[in-house]
Amino acid sequence: MQALGNANTYSRATVIEYCAGKGRLTEEVCKRCFLQKDRVDAILIDRTRSRGNADGRIPANCTRITADIRDIVIEDLGSVRETSGSCSGLVCAIGKHCCGCAADLALSSISSISASGASQVYCAFALCCHHLCTWETITCRQMLEDEGISDFDFLCMRKLATQARAPTTQGKAGRLVKRALNELRAFSLRSSGIFEDVQLVEYCSSEISPENQLLIARKWVEV
Repeated sequence: MQALGNANTYSRATVIEYCAGKGRLTEEVCKRCFLQKDRVDAILIDRTRSRGNADGRIPANCTRITADIRDIVIEDLGSVRETSGSCSGLVCAIGKHCCGCAADLALSSISSISASGASQVYCAFALCCHHLCTWETITCRQMLEDEGISDFDFLCMRKLATQARAPTTQGKAGRLVKRALNELRAFSLRSSGIFEDVQLVEYCSSEISPENQLLIARKWVEV
């Protein structure tokens, strides 16, 4: 949240939460970072609808979309298009539990917004469940292929990732697989030239969880 800076300097903002679940992350972001509800739109995306949603508590104009990320042309949504078209508008994409390929689909989605001409874009995704990544959707596939890694090799990497919590040699290998895929995702995003700043940060100790990395990317112009 600190990376957003003074979010209230933007003329309008659209917060997009991928794999939103109940929407509580969006609720907290909107409450802590944005003061004027009439200038903020919130879009919650998930394949299923959860009970006890936070939608009604989110201090923003809230829309929930029940669909697969791959089926949504995110830059064509009205609020996203309006915010992206403003030189002082902010598109903020977040995800606290983007499992496997969902993280790659979300990264591709927000990259399309940034590439379409949006001036201010911020995204933060907690990366997890690497065993659910797919060869078809992984954003760093070209880099893997350049290193001679095949779809079968990738399947073996996914299986190793399931052992990441084990206190064994296989567990260490699994943790290295997770780290390698995250680093390659970040490098792929940097290489695209779409974002000015891409970082991988650890938000908790690996002793608490081997899935402790947050991928942050920003694109901005002075407003």
